[in-house]
Amino acid sequence: MHSKLRIFLGSACMMLSSFAHPGGAKPAPGSEIELSRDFDGAPVSGPVYITRDEKGLTHISAETKKDALFGQGFAQAQDRLYQIEYNRLLYSGNLAAHIGAGGRGADYQTRTLNFRGAAEDMCNLLPAADVTLLQSFVDGMNFYLKTNTQRPPEFLYMSKFVAYGYHEPEPFKIVDVCGAVRLSQWSLGRNINKEIARFKVWWNSNMDYADLQNLYVNNTNQTGTILSAEDLDISEADMVEQRAYLKAMQEKEAELYAEDGYFGKLRSQLNPNYPSTTTSSSARAGRAARAMEEAAAADGHGPKPLDILDLLQDEASNSWVAKGFGTDAKSVQASDPHLALAAPSTWYFTHLHYEGHDVSGCGLNGVPGVQIGKTNTVSWGITMSQTDLADLFLLVPSATNPQTHYTVNDRDVAFSPRPESFAVKGEASPVSFVAADTIYGPVGTAALGLPMPGYLNFAVRSRGLEPDSSGMTGFLNMLNPEVDTAVKVRDEIFRKISAPAFSVPVTDHTGQMVYAMSGKHPIRSFGHTGWVPTVGNGSFDWGESVPMDELPTKVIPAREASGFIAAANQKIHPDGYKYILCIDYVYPHRGKRVHELLEASLADLSDVTKSLDIQVDTQSNSWVSLFKPLVTSAGLVVENPEDPTKDAITLPAVFKAQLSTAGAAWLQRLTDWDGRSSVGATEPTFFWYWLNALGRYPLLKTGQRWATEEYPYRTLANPSEITVKECAAFYTSDPTTSPSMKTTSTGAPQDPCFWLAVDAFNALAAQYSDPFSTPVWGVDVSLLDTSHALMQFTPLGCIFGYKAGKGGDSSAVNVATPSNLVNFKVSSGPSRAARAMEEGAAADGHGPKPLDILDLLQDEASNSWVAKGFGTDAKSVQASDPHLALAAPSTWYFTHLHYEGHDVSGCGLNGVPGVQIGKTNTVSWGITMSQTDCADLFLLVPSATNPQTHYTVNDQDVAFSPRPESFAVKGEASPVSFVAADTIYGPVGTAALGLPMPGYLNFAVRSRGLEPDSSGMTGFLNMLNPEVDTAVKVRDEIFRKISAPAFSVPVTDHTGQMVYAMSGKHPIRSFGHTGWVPTVGNGSFDWGESVPMDELPTKVIPAREASGFIAAANQKIHPDGYKYILCIDYVYPHRGKRVHELLEASLADLSDVTKSLDIQVDTQSNSWVSLFKPLVTSAGLVVENPEDPTKDAITLPAVFKAQLSTAGAAWLQRLTDWDGRSSVGATEPTFFWYWLNALGRYPLLKTGQRWATEEYPYRTLANPSEITVKECAAFYTSDPTTSPSMKTTSTGAPQDPCFWLAVDAFNALAAQYSDPFSTPVWGVDVSLLDTSHALMQFTPLGCIFGYKAGKGGDSSAVNVATPSNLVNFKVSSGPKPIPTICPPIPH
Repeated sequence: MHSKLRIFLGSACMMLSSFAHPGGAKPAPGSEIELSRDFDGAPVSGPVYITRDEKGLTHISAETKKDALFGQGFAQAQDRLYQIEYNRLLYSGNLAAHIGAGGRGADYQTRTLNFRGAAEDMCNLLPAADVTLLQSFVDGMNFYLKTNTQRPPEFLYMSKFVAYGYHEPEPFKIVDVCGAVRLSQWSLGRNINKEIARFKVWWNSNMDYADLQNLYVNNTNQTGTILSAEDLDISEADMVEQRAYLKAMQEKEAELYAEDGYFGKLRSQLNPNYPSTTTSSSARAGRAARAMEEAAAADGHGPKPLDILDLLQDEASNSWVAKGFGTDAKSVQASDPHLALAAPSTWYFTHLHYEGHDVSGCGLNGVPGVQIGKTNTVSWGITMSQTDLADLFLLVPSATNPQTHYTVNDRDVAFSPRPESFAVKGEASPVSFVAADTIYGPVGTAALGLPMPGYLNFAVRSRGLEPDSSGMTGFLNMLNPEVDTAVKVRDEIFRKISAPAFSVPVTDHTGQMVYAMSGKHPIRSFGHTGWVPTVGNGSFDWGESVPMDELPTKVIPAREASGFIAAANQKIHPDGYKYILCIDYVYPHRGKRVHELLEASLADLSDVTKSLDIQVDTQSNSWVSLFKPLVTSAGLVVENPEDPTKDAITLPAVFKAQLSTAGAAWLQRLTDWDGRSSVGATEPTFFWYWLNALGRYPLLKTGQRWATEEYPYRTLANPSEITVKECAAFYTSDPTTSPSMKTTSTGAPQDPCFWLAVDAFNALAAQYSDPFSTPVWGVDVSLLDTSHALMQFTPLGCIFGYKAGKGGDSSAVNVATPSNLVNFKVSSGPSRAARAMEEGAAADGHGPKPLDILDLLQDEASNSWVAKGFGTDAKSVQASDPHLALAAPSTWYFTHLHYEGHDVSGCGLNGVPGVQIGKTNTVSWGITMSQTDCADLFLLVPSATNPQTHYTVNDQDVAFSPRPESFAVKGEASPVSFVAADTIYGPVGTAALGLPMPGYLNFAVRSRGLEPDSSGMTGFLNMLNPEVDTAVKVRDEIFRKISAPAFSVPVTDHTGQMVYAMSGKHPIRSFGHTGWVPTVGNGSFDWGESVPMDELPTKVIPAREASGFIAAANQKIHPDGYKYILCIDYVYPHRGKRVHELLEASLADLSDVTKSLDIQVDTQSNSWVSLFKPLVTSAGLVVENPEDPTKDAITLPAVFKAQLSTAGAAWLQRLTDWDGRSSVGATEPTFFWYWLNALGRYPLLKTGQRWATEEYPYRTLANPSEITVKECAAFYTSDPTTSPSMKTTSTGAPQDPCFWLAVDAFNALAAQYSDPFSTPVWGVDVSLLDTSHALMQFTPLGCIFGYKAGKGGDSSAVNVATPSNLVNFKVSSGPKPIPTICPPIPH
């Protein structure tokens, strides 16, 4: 039967009121609007209405359940076609054919594990009634494909050939729905990842089974379970018996991993280094190589290579049902599944109405019905139960036919081969291989990243891959109106679902509350716990399953007293339950916190917002429950949170006594902290950085995300033998300096784990001793990335996802596990965050960045040279790199002009004729900034009688020249109007320059670039004249006539003549006015005449003379003694000296133009090579004072190295061995520049301006002045007995606090980056140049108009790089938007 499908937009209340009609299927009158659309010919029995409310949620009304599912299929295809198609390609192993190499790995995995076969098995087992419902849902999706030709933008990237246009999906089938369910079952079965992680640790180390137990925290014996012993009728004897049984199980399993056990005997094959003492460096290198390989596979633009192991969800979700006080109180249900964020969302929200029945909630894309939701009578939520439905079995190769058979119970069993083949977009040949199935499931060795030697292979047994249809049938049953009580939901839905394993709080309209579970839990053989892989030889197989009706449950009858059932992934039952469902639970923090909040809220649970408040609770339970009492108490004795049966813990009262001054200050801040990981706080950042510092060691060993609070807590509170070894391994083996020999102030020796915690805390406290330097939670760290699986690595990626700050942490009810925190990267500081927030607010989140013309002032980084090699016939070479700020489009426009037989080519400014850097038929020139001074600020003297209208010069009042201004602002009704003013010193610029002055004080700006003058235009137009045909003419007829800017200009011509020229009309200032600071505009310090243009510094190397060069790189132009003062503000001459050095060495082969290119891209860090390397690596070396050669030479501090920690000395050796190049891929430049920024951030914080980072730190360390000593000392305690000024070096000589500041900063960074692989990589993590678009960068299309790229070099290199994420390590108030109310302007 064919009928009408009607889609319209209307309000939710209109749609709901229409559901209340007896007919039920007709929408409210008047709710249809212009976007309504009718579809005739739909294969439905009656009309179907689809409505989207004001929040975009979908409401579907039909006369039958079958027709309602048709409408849901249509609506899902309309809204989420890309996701449905992506999941189909993923489960079926056809992704690579549409997205390229990025899908190759996933296709190999899903085909190896036979996801497609599992989906087919599910469909083949479905009851006929379910098939009918699924077919209607699929028909709805296909009807959308048939009646709508528009396709989502992702389909353009999924087309096998771009020329074909958009990808056109095949019609959907029922098996595609089953495939989507199989993906869900896989992603919610995380135990496989845990088994893989533990096995990798075991094979890459010398650990035995007991060591693994010590490394991985055991949360089996935990309090705070979902159900109590009373709920399950468990006695103390039951608890004792089960603990004994589990211990015996583990001892039996340990035998397999002993040296003479099955795995132990294979260990030398798995790890060639065994049994020698090894580190995990190879594993770390392997991970790094894998990341690089994946990046290369994506080629910087394609989709990220997908690994189906990444789909396995973390253990963060919660759900509860609760009922407040009173017999008439209604129950409340809340659920937050916490699946990974994605754009579009993982969930699809739907309201179905049919046959007088309503079902609403969220479900998976491509799957009918809802998986979390409510009906007219019941409501339910789901969380992962963390119980174990999957295992890895190591197959025993047949002794005679290992290629084709494996051995079970001493009998050979043949593999079941399964040929597989899939295409890869862009590749000519398909990928073909033979997969294999076994009685334990598919062989998954390579697919799971477990490279095994010989014929050793792992098989994967998982309930989510076994022949079973319950995962589909269960949720389809939820659509039945007959399932109208909480007990029926348990018995007829969840107790029939084999996978995944859920914890399910349920309630119904009567107020009854039930705890239900799903999952067909295997009863494992004795000696197989499921904690690590076992042997598939028949001895450790799965037996029967736990009877579904014997799974843990609880019923709170209707109308009973108040109560609740709450689940947050913690253990379900206390010890003593008769079956072992899992031995791998998470800390019960969140579950205990939910219980605590619900207990406190039972009086007002009728207010639904209370449930929302609980869901978004951000208390850091790791801090509040574990670490706060551990590090702030004075000998407090508490229950052992790991195992209540063990002895209580006496917390280390001496922790605080070992902290530095900065450490004690941070501990006080944490003590006073309210414990909430709130957006805008810094305490959670410090706390979690500290935990990561302690927990990164096992993280490096496992290569897996680590439950960061578990290992550090035990490391500090109750270290085992293996953790003590791990901690000690990061210190020196010298027993006289080993932390195991350190003693606390009480005289009691402490183990190295204690000192590791103390040292890590002190190191972080030193790094963030200034509060403003600490990264801000939810701004700099804890940023959730809602990314699009396919589009995030395309030019349109930014349109399809967003990043947002997030409160909470991994232990909070409102879970947040941000990658940029777990990866323990150094943030570039809060200044960028504060600035971004300010700019974002001003731009209203979408408009362009507020522009400040002060930001247009260019930094002092450019170079140019002319050179001529040996020989009288050698030709001259000219090179220039102006180093203006990168932008998209480029600042420069490249042009070649040909006219009248004359050629002019080069680069020029947009909107300006000719070229500004280039060549003609006869001459070539390049420009750099000369750094000389052609502008000043004059503080005007207000008139004593008329300060609003006059200022005083030479005791005479002079009237301001008023200039009315007005401009419009897009989106605002009224223009901005104000009165500007001009003076004899130039325009008044007080407010415009961000100089708020009191009263009538104002600054005027005198600048050659703003004075009446046409030379800047005329000069470059003259370059178009063919008559300017020699280098001398370029100097005399072009640059000596340009008043501004002030350039250094190396020029050469066709004869080989080389000339140094300058531009700029340089003022001769009055005595007492240097131009270094603002002066007073009272007539006493005015500009006089200008330096005659023909007396500006110049040099001529005649044609055909011996080889030579003229090179400029912003350094000072002339030595002392030149008769005019052009400037007293030059930069360090590093780059200029380096260019001279390279040119001197290259004169023999300058005829090879590529040599000039090699010089231009030279990445040597001249700050390191010229300044700091001799300063900190020499043993008393005496060198010339780089600041002033006329001053005494400097005796470099030979004792620097002696004060370094073990990690510091190791880093100093790395820097000593470093080639000095700030190359992409290196980590030494990162460490060096972070150290300089740590030293240089103090004046930076005072100035709020970009700081020449090498200058202040160098003088601070090499030749500190009185003021710098005071600045350094201010960051230490004033207690003279502990002040660094009283510290002595190993030579016994006291050192000033600046020396110790440098040492402590070096040691702190070395502690943070003691592992080489944790150091941010130059040109990858830092030194990223942002080629952004001035207008579009802050719009949704911003990423299309610019790009970020890694950059070699640094601010001292010839190839200059001044990346914002390294140099902008400062506090800044950001650019100043034009005020809406302008300050008083004289008129």
